[in-house]
Amino acid sequence: MKNGKVQSVNKGQWDKLVSDNDAYVFTYEWLFAVREKMADNATLWVSGTHHNIFTLGRILPQLGFKILNVITWEKTNPPPNFSCQFFTHSTEFIIWARKHPKVPHYFDYDLMKRLNNDKQMKDV
Repeated sequence: MKNGKVQSVNKGQWDKLVSDNDAYVFTYEWLFAVREKMADNATLWVSGTHHNIFTLGRILPQLGFKILNVITWEKTNPPPNFSCQFFTHSTEFIIWARKHPKVPHYFDYDLMKRLNNDKQMKDV
């Protein structure tokens, strides 16, 4: 808000709402292209909000990915919800997935634990 007026959040044509099907096709196509370039033991981190994370979570297994974790990122200073009709959107999500369900990936558990005061890392 500026001078009591709501400011435009028009970022351009690329940010306009599209149909659910258009969003699905776009997401499927870019994830398909990425998967083609990945090594067999590679993993992928993809982030999203409540607007697209469920689409991502649906498409990844369809393409053969194995979802390893869904990490919740809590925003320390989220923007307020001006409509006062919903909770403030204070989280985003990161899906960690590997290319193949059966091909092992690398995870340095000991390092992650050491970096976290000798406690197992959580997905929040």
